[in-house]
Amino acid sequence: MRIIPPRFVGEFKNRMINLHPSLLPAFKGKDAIKQAFEYGVKICGCSVHYVSDELDGGKIISQKSVEIDPAWSLAELEQKVHEAEHILLPQTIADIAEGKIAVG
Repeated sequence: MRIIPPRFVGEFKNRMINLHPSLLPAFKGKDAIKQAFEYGVKICGCSVHYVSDELDGGKIISQKSVEIDPAWSLAELEQKVHEAEHILLPQTIADIAEGKIAVG
């Protein structure tokens, strides 16, 4: 996980996407699932967004929510969010490729 230099981002504006393990704009940056767990939210999830100069700040393309069972451990929540990511990212890429989501 790295922050891409602004010059590079500018060259590929609205042509790079990122998968982030939170319902943006909540819980940006590192350890987003842990942040959500410790904050005590009832619903979290994942987002696909365009890469911008702002950390996890580009326009949101798609999201998938995960309702949190209060009995779950952090590890269980992480597993559920990663399962949601494995559904969301391929579907979003397919929707972009099929023209269902306009680029930019």
